[in-house]
Amino acid sequence: RARASSALGLRVATLVALVVCALSADSDALPNVTAPKLVLSGDDFSVTLALPAFVNGSAISASVKVSVLQGQAVLAQYDSVATRDAGGAFVGTITLDNVKLHSCSARSELRVAIDDPTLGQLPAAIAHCACFSGPVTLLPPILTLVVSLTAKQVTLALLLGVFLCALLANSLQGGAALLRTFDYYVVGALGNRSNAAVVVFTFILAGIIGMVRRSGGAKGLAESVSRIATNPFRGQLATLLLSFSLFFDDYSSILITGATFRPLQAALRISKEKLAVIVHSLAVSLASLAPISSWVGVEIGYVQPVTQYLGVQSPFLALIQSIVLRFFPLTLIAMVVGSVVMRREFGRKLLHSERRERAGEAGNELLQDVVDDNTADQSSTKTSDEAPDEGALAPKEGVPHRWYNGAVPFLVEIFGAAIGMYLSGLSKIDSMPADSRPTASVINAFSHCDSVDALVWASSAAWVVGLVMLKAQKILGVGESMSAFMAGAADVIEPTIILILAWALGSAIADIRVSQYIGLSLASGGLPGWVLPPAAAAITIAVSTSLGSAYGTMGILVPLLTPVAFHVGGPHLAMHTLGAVLGSSIFGNTWTPIGDTTVLTCLAVGCDLQSHVATVYPIAFTSAAVSLVLGHLLVAAAGVPAWAGLLLCIAAVLGILRLFGGAVEDDAEERRDYAINQPDEADPLLLADD
Repeated sequence: RARASSALGLRVATLVALVVCALSADSDALPNVTAPKLVLSGDDFSVTLALPAFVNGSAISASVKVSVLQGQAVLAQYDSVATRDAGGAFVGTITLDNVKLHSCSARSELRVAIDDPTLGQLPAAIAHCACFSGPVTLLPPILTLVVSLTAKQVTLALLLGVFLCALLANSLQGGAALLRTFDYYVVGALGNRSNAAVVVFTFILAGIIGMVRRSGGAKGLAESVSRIATNPFRGQLATLLLSFSLFFDDYSSILITGATFRPLQAALRISKEKLAVIVHSLAVSLASLAPISSWVGVEIGYVQPVTQYLGVQSPFLALIQSIVLRFFPLTLIAMVVGSVVMRREFGRKLLHSERRERAGEAGNELLQDVVDDNTADQSSTKTSDEAPDEGALAPKEGVPHRWYNGAVPFLVEIFGAAIGMYLSGLSKIDSMPADSRPTASVINAFSHCDSVDALVWASSAAWVVGLVMLKAQKILGVGESMSAFMAGAADVIEPTIILILAWALGSAIADIRVSQYIGLSLASGGLPGWVLPPAAAAITIAVSTSLGSAYGTMGILVPLLTPVAFHVGGPHLAMHTLGAVLGSSIFGNTWTPIGDTTVLTCLAVGCDLQSHVATVYPIAFTSAAVSLVLGHLLVAAAGVPAWAGLLLCIAAVLGILRLFGGAVEDDAEERRDYAINQPDEADPLLLADD
């Protein structure tokens, strides 16, 4: 017994000693300071100081003197920094504002000195940061765009962009930059919960597509739609209608509409490039404009701090009033819809893509009558008897091709996403404090929802429904369905990698303060009042192109440019400037290869990224130019009402389509005339060599 008691006492004493040592080590922790990875030359920045509660067993005083130094130069001094809150509790984390470097270098050392009136001088805290001039930070996004557009290596371009950002943020240390490219930025992109949810949703939806194809549902849906949409025109109208019905979220619209019409594209003789233009342009534009959408909560968050400058009572009302001033997305919608209704394509590459797709069907024989047999590329055209090898996703032999096996899972996805967003928003509202809780309306529910979670819920429900349907009809067993699911998910591995790298690049660009430099530089130019809205639109277009992100662009420029416009021209000018920023912020999302929606569109439609960028950018740039001149400039300079400026923009793009757009021949005789009378344009489509 004595030995047992002695052993127990020894164990207790050891445990107590370990706890005391741990507490002592924690209490005697040294001060620590955190600085930004990179600061711009001449700009103020903030550092965060973490103080221990005790030093050498003695408590830190309630107030200390803090100095931030670079070498011997004092950058900032704070004579009385409180370490206790109003209740007397210790505050260990302190933000030190208005710090400016004395000299700028790739690796600048900051030293924070703490003088305690009782304990004396505490150990100094050391931090390092990189410092560069603003133009240097433009190199990573510019080189990323150049490489992606010229070398046609998007993955390499994105990795290069992330590495260059990491190189600047890590004081030009190449080894550290290479490591941080992967272990910090790439891993961090997946570590973000919303990003991870998008990846999960993408894989689930791709798996559902695999099940739908393997079960013959996609084939049955194509056969059914082909009886209704008997030509490319009706097929494009159907794509427009589905896109408009999914206005509430851009990700939902892109992935669901793309997945629905991707298997029908060949049967309807619509090129993948044209399908991608419709799906991409409408998804981003409608979600950014709709008063009930997954964007509204973010937009309200950006507008809330500047509501006082807009002459309205609520940020939501400001968003509603700004819609008519968002000329770019409205003009882009008009141009895309006009292209479908007028049956004219804008841009040589898009026109050729559409003519190639039409030439591959019923007109193939007539075209071959015109083209020399010795120079025709037989493999470049399709006949009605040819079909691509679908491998593991080919419809199972002997099963009926039932359209509802293709339609029902996507209907569950559509309605499930809408219901999920509504319920998610209600849950968020219920969790708010009673004194700040909004009413539980549909608008408020969509404004506060978590759209990504709702997409995951809806896709999971659609997956389960598909499994049950196929098992109940004895079309596919559970094992066969899961094999098809995995085969479908495998199809999106490469685009998902590109998407993750796009997220990583966005985070890296934020660390090197590209947006701050562009916004602050251009906004401080002393522009006259009437120039502000078109200038704001141009600034926003430039930033959005560099970032490929509407959210990041709005977050920087809304609080920056709206107050400037108010002080120059009052609430009216501030509202116009807000509309210019909100509308133009989606420009990068509509075409740039580093934008996540661009990648998602190619993933959903099955279109090559370079082909999509080449066919959509003429439409995006034309819409932007028209909205900038006839919208923002004319309304601001001449005092034209906003609705009149919008009508002029719409009329202009429709006129451009009429004058400069090309018609796609829809019948065999017109295709014969096209091949005979325009051999120079026919050659790239029909011949192997010029």
